Amino acid sequence: YGGVQIATNRPVALKLLHPEMTRDENLVARFRREGLVLCNLTDAHTITTYDFDSTPDGTLYIAMELLQGKSLHDIFQTESPLAWQRIFKVISEMCSSLAEAHANGIVHRDLKPENIYLENRPGNTEFVKVLDFGIAKVMRGDGSVDPHAPQLTATGQTLGTLEYMSPEQLMGKQLDGRSDVYGLGVLAFEMITGRLPFPDAKGPAGLITAQLKQT
Repeated sequence: YGGVQIATNRPVALKLLHPEMTRDENLVARFRREGLVLCNLTDAHTITTYDFDSTPDGTLYIAMELLQGKSLHDIFQTESPLAWQRIFKVISEMCSSLAEAHANGIVHRDLKPENIYLENRPGNTEFVKVLDFGIAKVMRGDGSVDPHAPQLTATGQTLGTLEYMSPEQLMGKQLDGRSDVYGLGVLAFEMITGRLPFPDAKGPAGLITAQLKQT
């Protein structure tokens, strides 16, 4: 939802967890983790998160900056394919966001055009904002999963968007920042060529097989 922070009159975007979902401890834990992750990311190209908490009636919310730009997905739909120089700039700014996240042991895991917004800022008409670290997995400094952190996905469950997943993510393996680099490559390939890799793959099973076995 769009909202206003009363004390500062600042416009914000509010993400709420539906009340019926609060009965699912897994979802509540994931929602709280997203808020905690976002509040600790400060790179200019990561969406700014102001607060996360719950209302008196128990509704969980995250308050973040309200963006006014367009998603890379929307731009691609009207202008594809995009010039490589333009995408090089977008990818470079995405890397600024991801470098901070990876340095803090956070893997985004769902990079796709819908999660990249371009804002018109002074001196930069396509200022990149990376959104939705909601399925990010927090890792220890050595890159391994923290054994003391609650496991918020079922064993073997794969979260993300199939077309942009790395082979190791598709296989449910342990991930680090290199998986996001693969997603960046797929995103850049699609924006520049006008199509996703493996266009001849038939259905989800065929796409997974191609991603695992084909060049």
